[in-house]
Amino acid sequence: MKKLIIISLLIFSSTLFADTNIGVRIQAPIGNSVNVNLDFKSDNHRYDKRYKNFDYQRNGYYDDYGYFFGYFDSRGYFYNNIFFTYNSKYRYKDRINHKRNFSPKHVHYRPYKYHKVNNWNKARNYRKENQTIYGKYYDRNHHRRNK
Repeated sequence: MKKLIIISLLIFSSTLFADTNIGVRIQAPIGNSVNVNLDFKSDNHRYDKRYKNFDYQRNGYYDDYGYFFGYFDSRGYFYNNIFFTYNSKYRYKDRINHKRNFSPKHVHYRPYKYHKVNNWNKARNYRKENQTIYGKYYDRNHHRRNK
């Protein structure tokens, strides 16, 4: 009887410490009756092999809304898990120095695009192409549809 209790306790305790990543999806509202399935490990750039060497502690930061300005390099950057390329308003130099439109207090405002230099947006399809993203990524009131 003691052996049976010990074996069942060992089996139960091993399941507590096992990797629980079984691909559980969470639905998050992002617009008028639109939901995005979020699978945090496979669907977050912080867990993607391409960006594993980026120093998120040193170079990543959050805006006033608490949303993450993530990975960046000389070709583009992530904001709220969406990839953008640089342009005349959102420049690489400003991104490095957290200035102008990359200031943590500045509301991020860009249209959702597919980019040839990085297929992240096309593969995940969070929004319709050319739909403008207004700062608060998950707030329904800040999203408008482009027709």
